[in-house]
Amino acid sequence: DEGLAVDASSLPKLPSGRIERAAADELFAQIKVDWEADPDNWKQNFRLARAYDYAGDRSRARETMRRAVELERRSRGK
Repeated sequence: DEGLAVDASSLPKLPSGRIERAAADELFAQIKVDWEADPDNWKQNFRLARAYDYAGDRSRARETMRRAVELERRSRGK
């Protein structure tokens, strides 16, 4: 998985299956620290997009995932 996985399996969940807000926010904060250290790394952007999704911010999740895809393309020289 090239370090892309965001393991949210142990986080507390609501009856709907969504991660509890406080836990999602904490996960987001941890992943954001890694992203801030290397914001032009497509893998860090991918992980940040997943964290936005878990935190319920779908528009930022999509925007960040598009950036991850573009950065990955550039890394392959395309």
